[in-house]
Amino acid sequence: MKLTAKDKWTKLITEQQESGLTVAQFCRDNSLNSKSFYNWRIKITTLSEALSFVKVQSASAPVPISKNSIQLHFSNTSLSLPGTVSPVWVAA
Repeated sequence: MKLTAKDKWTKLITEQQESGLTVAQFCRDNSLNSKSFYNWRIKITTLSEALSFVKVQSASAPVPISKNSIQLHFSNTSLSLPGTVSPVWVAA
């Protein structure tokens, strides 16, 4: 199975990090263009950050508990909680 460009660069970035070499030295040793290396590292890091969890801060003032349900939607995922659950607890 042939690796995609993203898979190839992800592997190379991991190898560089584990090697202890600087990016410049790793690129020289592996005949890589350092500008391409940095561009792919930014692209892959940005992509992985976009897929990670979102930091939530709790409200400073108490939020009244609703008898309705609490629904959270993100991308193709939904979470429904009964209204008796404190929104402050959910945020924490």
